[in-house]
Amino acid sequence: MLTGLVLVAGLLSVASPAAAAPAPVPVRAAAAAACSVGQSGAGEPVQSSGRAAVRTTIGVAKTMGVPRLGQIVAVMVMFQESSIRNLANDGSSTQGASWSSPGRAYWLGVTKLSLKYPHDRFGSRDGASDTDSIGLYQQRPSSGWGNYGQSTGVTDPEGVVQRLLDPRWEAMAFFGGSRSAAPTSGLLDIAGWQTMSPTYAANAVQRSNYPEYYAKWEAQATTYVDSNADAPAVDLPWVPGGGAGALACTSVPTDPAAGEAGRNPAGSADAASVSSRSVVVAGWALDPDAINGRTEVHVYDSGPKGTVGYPGFFADQTRDDVNRVYGTVGRFGFTATVPQNGNGVHTYCAFALNIGRGTGNTALGCRTLTLGPVGSLDGVGQTPSGISVAGWAADGSAPGARQQVHVYVTGPAGTRGTPLTTGGARADVSAAFPWAGGDRGFSGTVPTAGAGPTTVCAYGIGVNPWTPNELIGCRTLTVQPAPTVGALDDVQVSGNTARVAGWTYDPQNASASIPVHIYVRGAGGQVGTAFTADDVRTDVNRVTGVAGNHGYNRTVSLPAGESTVCAYGISTSGGDNTLLGCRTVRVAAARSQVVEPQSVATTEAPSEVRPVPTVPAPTVPAPTNAVPTAPAPTAAVPTGPVLTTAAPTTAVPTTPAPTSTAPAAPSASASSVSSAPPSTPSVGVPAG
Repeated sequence: MLTGLVLVAGLLSVASPAAAAPAPVPVRAAAAAACSVGQSGAGEPVQSSGRAAVRTTIGVAKTMGVPRLGQIVAVMVMFQESSIRNLANDGSSTQGASWSSPGRAYWLGVTKLSLKYPHDRFGSRDGASDTDSIGLYQQRPSSGWGNYGQSTGVTDPEGVVQRLLDPRWEAMAFFGGSRSAAPTSGLLDIAGWQTMSPTYAANAVQRSNYPEYYAKWEAQATTYVDSNADAPAVDLPWVPGGGAGALACTSVPTDPAAGEAGRNPAGSADAASVSSRSVVVAGWALDPDAINGRTEVHVYDSGPKGTVGYPGFFADQTRDDVNRVYGTVGRFGFTATVPQNGNGVHTYCAFALNIGRGTGNTALGCRTLTLGPVGSLDGVGQTPSGISVAGWAADGSAPGARQQVHVYVTGPAGTRGTPLTTGGARADVSAAFPWAGGDRGFSGTVPTAGAGPTTVCAYGIGVNPWTPNELIGCRTLTVQPAPTVGALDDVQVSGNTARVAGWTYDPQNASASIPVHIYVRGAGGQVGTAFTADDVRTDVNRVTGVAGNHGYNRTVSLPAGESTVCAYGISTSGGDNTLLGCRTVRVAAARSQVVEPQSVATTEAPSEVRPVPTVPAPTVPAPTNAVPTAPAPTAAVPTGPVLTTAAPTTAVPTTPAPTSTAPAAPSASASSVSSAPPSTPSVGVPAG
């Protein structure tokens, strides 16, 4: 028997996970020749209650020539003895009835065998407890009921129990007479039964201590018989004086050297698969002592949350391959559907329960599945346009499907989320998880959350709405303030003014328009003017891949003579301001104005805007065959927008307002700008 089991609210829990999966149980000896009820006399236990049982009884009566009154008597007995239910017996009787040899303990053990065959329940109990009584008529194996030829309660207890749960045999044995194959006496063997009161006719067969108890059911039994008079005759496979081959079909031979252990159930847990919200474990189980019965199967799920057991499955489905090996015609397949119990790696183990001969239950094997998202955030690195991320993710509950990965960046400015989708080739992942497929990689660039210590966490999003999301890894880095980027595209002089055009943005808040400062330095000194780069520049959006308005096209005054016009992109996130470019111009009285380009600046058409050079993402080492485990976060996983179990919406979570105020853009008046250019680490003009 399994140890450490506790049954609570229909679920079995165990003290420790099951052991590693054993090899499938082999066939231990050549099986008996194929047989059927008609050849051997084996019974076919079935659930049978109410109208179905009455119609079977009437059908048997028609085959045996039993008149209407005999049918009424039989239904009266079923009402009184079992409430017309085909009952098993749990062998727990404490009644002091008389018992034939080999004695009380033996016959109660035989009775308990009935639990592994199809049967009806006794109220809330799985089996009655009235002496060793079994079936619709509560007939006792210890009194010879169920015997057929060489198959008796001593030589073939399984065969006897099978027949006592076969409604055809039960009715045939109750009626008795010359057409009955049972050795016990029945109603037709009672002299003068038709002249008796029906209740005493019933008791002549049943031999109850309370013969008058059957009388109260006469009217109801009469109604049942008359309302089911159209029931067809039922063929009986047993013949009077037969039963010579009955022993051949109730069990299969096993290796004598195995002793009682050879009588334990055989079988295999062949497969486990995901089906919607559930997991299906399939296989087969056969009790060599009950090949016309069914074997109960328990399934245990060992996963990250512990081990949970699920009882109550039966091997009662067709498996022709098992029949071919064992030479039987039974039903030994099982399909156990159990709920998914959280994400992660789960091991499902099945056990066949032994009843009767044998030494214990049989481990049928284990199967391992990965449920929900798994994956790894392999690497992160800062680029001029944000943070590059790379990794892989796969959802074991939706094998082969692409999925979303949500990346959350938490830094001084708060938390920002960005959705990505798997689709990159990762042969290493498919080698480790064949069910995942070969395109489970993801990569991309996500916005920063301000300069400073930053935590990047990635979550695998469940493909199915009922699958919880899963943290697949976190990485930390220190984001350095990124300088603004942009270009001074053109300076056009008209009279004593110049129209200055270009574009600029702050990579750490790429969609926002930022200030641009334009300085004019001439013979009389330097004058600065502040503007906002908020003109539409679709060419910039297209080439750089950023959103928002980032163009500027502003007019500044020029002094007479030669001047230098310079533009600076002003950071709003604490990064360095960037010199976008300079141009030298001349204004002469009554003469045309000339613009001379300097060697440090070029004029480019808008359509030729060059993107900010991309810094390659850090190289991520390819995982070995063991796919890398997502590392534990080095910083606390943010609450709030961080996913828990509910899948986020498609929209990226709203970025919270920065906790520190960004530098205010200067006003458009020259007086608001320092006469000195903003500090910049380099005066080299950035790429256009």
